[in-house]
Amino acid sequence: MSKAHNGYFSADKKGLFKDTSGETQADDDTYKLIIQDGNREAYQSAAKYLAKIKHIYTAILNENEKWDMRFSELKLEFKKRSAFLEEVRHL
Repeated sequence: MSKAHNGYFSADKKGLFKDTSGETQADDDTYKLIIQDGNREAYQSAAKYLAKIKHIYTAILNENEKWDMRFSELKLEFKKRSAFLEEVRHL
């Protein structure tokens, strides 16, 4: 769990948490950092984080199209990582 707090939840190098409202570069940086670990556990963590971001986009901001676009771009970027795609298929 300590590994997860070294940036996976958008904490900066000083340990201060970043804005992860779903509208910032910090969000992209966070899930890309998780995905880059390249293992099933990391992909599961990314899927949980992405589910929270999806909730922000769809339920709070009512930005369904924007979520669909960002999520499609993410899947395209990591299209060769079938395990990741499998973990996020429900989103």
